[in-house]
Amino acid sequence: MTMKQDLCALAVFRTVGFDMSILIEVVYAISMNITLLLFLAFAWVAVQRNMAGYPTLYGNVALGLLMGSGAAVGILASAQMGMILDVRGAIVALATLFGGPVPGSVAAIMAIITSGISEGALAIAGTATVLTALAIGLWFYRRFDEHIRDQTWAIFIILGSVLAVSAMFWMM
Repeated sequence: MTMKQDLCALAVFRTVGFDMSILIEVVYAISMNITLLLFLAFAWVAVQRNMAGYPTLYGNVALGLLMGSGAAVGILASAQMGMILDVRGAIVALATLFGGPVPGSVAAIMAIITSGISEGALAIAGTATVLTALAIGLWFYRRFDEHIRDQTWAIFIILGSVLAVSAMFWMM
């Protein structure tokens, strides 16, 4: 695009009352959430390597604590920005999907406590979102059992879509 086209597009946004700062905040929030998910993925690989000799329960609790901490960070960061655009549901569902009910429950409890402390009246919707994500994650975990790592990206796209719809439902 040329400079003239950019200015024209900006003029159209301003004419219809579109505030560019909101768009910038949303893009920033999405970028922050993607960064958080990448950090959790790399941290989980490091934790898995160090937990190799320990019983499975310890590894599951470690996964739940890691994912619960990630959900808490996402909740607190979005609350500080003044918008509810975080990945708490996805984090809880992924903890459940890859670890089962123990890490999913640990992550859900941490997310619910953080939501209750930081969100005030929105805590009910946040809690409902987390519990729905836990239930959806458990369904996917039971459905695909030990073969989740053999699935295609389509399963994860479906999971993300279902989580997004459920989060929008609870935020209405």
